[in-house]
Amino acid sequence: YYILIKQVKELIKDSSIYGSTTIVSQLIGIILLPFYTSEITPKEYGLIYIINLFGAFLKPFVSLGMPSSLFRYILLSDDIHYQKKLFTNAFFINSISLTLIVILLFPSFNITNNLFFHNQLHYNYYLVFLVTFIFDNINSLVIVLFRAKRKVVQLGVINIFVLLVSVSTT
Repeated sequence: YYILIKQVKELIKDSSIYGSTTIVSQLIGIILLPFYTSEITPKEYGLIYIINLFGAFLKPFVSLGMPSSLFRYILLSDDIHYQKKLFTNAFFINSISLTLIVILLFPSFNITNNLFFHNQLHYNYYLVFLVTFIFDNINSLVIVLFRAKRKVVQLGVINIFVLLVSVSTT
């Protein structure tokens, strides 16, 4: 009975930390909405949406399912050395695929701009997209590691940091 109460308390604590970072993220989005609607034209907002959609399309090609696999296998093992090896291998594979995608994306601005954005995308937006794309893909494995290790507070700090970075780049 005591173990059940302890688990419920841990669940409530973890959920409140996860939930609070989600609420802060949504709240900042609501607060920034008047800025977006007054400073960004519908055309620019559409371009930002499409470039985010483009990144979401590319993410599985970069991650290759590594975050899900890493989470599963870290939870299955108690051996710290094996877990470190798993993370290192996943990070290495993810870094190689990310590097290849970015190498393809950097020189292909004109093709991407013409094909997806009808030559409406500014090069600076494209560079911000690439930097955010790189950061997001590297960050995904770290987030999985913290989730698997139940480092909820550290994960909350990372989520707030990611939120601040994304707010500063938009």
